[in-house]
Amino acid sequence: MTSTPVRPSALGLTLIEVLITLALVALLWGLAWPAYQAQMQRARRTEARQALVSGALWLGRMATVQGRYPAAPDWPVHLQLSATGLYRLRYAPSEDRSAYTLSATPEPGPQQSDPCGTWVLDQAGERRLADGASPALIRACWGR
Repeated sequence: MTSTPVRPSALGLTLIEVLITLALVALLWGLAWPAYQAQMQRARRTEARQALVSGALWLGRMATVQGRYPAAPDWPVHLQLSATGLYRLRYAPSEDRSAYTLSATPEPGPQQSDPCGTWVLDQAGERRLADGASPALIRACWGR
């Protein structure tokens, strides 16, 4: 029995084929990565909303007990950072402590480039962004 000779092109991939494959993978990565990052930022925004609402609930309980919102130094340490530390919460009561503003600022890390930036919630439940964002961006950030 005689064996047929193996053609050189059947032994592996040519350099052109490898380069085309790498170019396609790079193109797909370049398209997919920004979409993935945007989706992850959107998912992490829940943490800012949850932290602000938790802080507002605590402040509401304290105002019920004391008749006014607590002084700034009384803001508890456990409410100053969100659950995973992606957002720092700041509490600013009014001078007579009948009103307050809570803000959630992204800490350095993955959320710092988020277009929503710093979130703001006050005692009346008004939700906004600190940098005077457009109503459409506010709806997109605070929406579900």
